Amino acid sequence: MGPTSITNSIDTLYDAIRTGNLYTVKRYINAQGDKSNVDWDDTNAKNGWTPLIKATSLGYRDIVRLLLGYSSPGPGPTIDATGDVDETTALILAAQGGRLDIARQLLQANGKPRHLNIQDKNGETALVAAARKGNWATASVIVGYNPAINLVNNDHDGALHFAIKARQTRLVKRMLDLPKGAAAAKQKNSENITPLHLSALSGASIIATDLLDAGADRNAMDSWGETAEGLANRIGNTAVAVAIWSHP
Repeated sequence: MGPTSITNSIDTLYDAIRTGNLYTVKRYINAQGDKSNVDWDDTNAKNGWTPLIKATSLGYRDIVRLLLGYSSPGPGPTIDATGDVDETTALILAAQGGRLDIARQLLQANGKPRHLNIQDKNGETALVAAARKGNWATASVIVGYNPAINLVNNDHDGALHFAIKARQTRLVKRMLDLPKGAAAAKQKNSENITPLHLSALSGASIIATDLLDAGADRNAMDSWGETAEGLANRIGNTAVAVAIWSHP
């Protein structure tokens, strides 16, 4: 007995993705004939998510790979499409979930990614999302594509802030070496806390030095009128305080 027929409803595609059924996803796409007949970016059927966003959210890398295979040459899924009320993208979801393999697939699709610096409704880019969640392997891969490191979320926290809090010394240096690194080194969050303040809190003197090398303002004060050096002295992180006052 041959395989049963497959309906052309977009719900068929979403249901196959939801259950991780790669075979049915392939059959659905092939049943449409010309690729232009597939509603790649439908956002009406299931929670405002495109098929690519849905597959990414569930971590089905084989389905993501299949869908991306139809994107070049097009028509195919729009990689930088946003969906649902959170205005998220597939890459942001991959970064949030620490889905490194999927993030790599999305970044490598169609050459230079256009979707690298898209911000969701919370202001988070994929890099900010990865850093906030502590998904450092994913964040490291994204940094390799030269993202805009100065983009911040709605609390004015950026990827650099989160990396400093976690004492990700090497990644911080790579972030500072990006084209917007000097601007990011001076950014204040919603409490006027700078990356240099965060280095004082973390006790990482090498990060403090790298920030100052990048142009961080040692005289910047937080909302309580305290400089990074003053903060370091107050909480006993003497090495950071010395690194700040002795920096040329």
